[in-house]
Amino acid sequence: MNHLCEEGFIGIHPSSDIDAFREGPAGHLIPILNLVTWQPLFLESTAETALFLDELRGLIISNDWPEAWHHDAQQLAQEVALHECLNILENLMVDRRLLPQTGPKVKSNLKLMLRSCSVGQCACIIKQCVTGATDYMVKEGVSARQAANYVPNQLMRRFQWLADSYDNLFSNKRTSNNLESEISHILFNLALGAGPNWFTTPLIAIRKVNSSVDQV
Repeated sequence: MNHLCEEGFIGIHPSSDIDAFREGPAGHLIPILNLVTWQPLFLESTAETALFLDELRGLIISNDWPEAWHHDAQQLAQEVALHECLNILENLMVDRRLLPQTGPKVKSNLKLMLRSCSVGQCACIIKQCVTGATDYMVKEGVSARQAANYVPNQLMRRFQWLADSYDNLFSNKRTSNNLESEISHILFNLALGAGPNWFTTPLIAIRKVNSSVDQV
């Protein structure tokens, strides 16, 4: 989303819900990318936007993808899954008044986890790490910033411990503050044919559902 926004292709729609933003430094509102409503900036009217989105959605769920889309499908699936996890992490940390941790170390660890895990399994590990950070803050009396730094260090440790201890990792289900984004619904549920259970299906298995993706 960031690169499309930076290039001027899309922007945040004024009707975006206030809950799609968090407070940043000096009181500035920072958008939560998976929650805000986006609008194309290269179209002039609401009717044109609606028609464009309908046509794009129809093309995505069809079997008539442009060749370049097949080539990029695996990378797109990984990127969307990563941002699902980052959104879950951000929401949980904001709920507990911790500074969200979405830097390079967190992204790198989540990418490694997603090689074998579903987004739901990653969500379970994320929740345990954020809960651990909150417990650390309360018990040790450290600052919210210091407690937040606990999360990046614990993601892979928790993942590796669970992987060594259990044959099947636990998986979270979706909650009311973690709704499915439109792009995730279209990509995983419809385009890649994983169905409504894609959230708890390992990413590597989702990529194998659609034979066209196997070609990448």
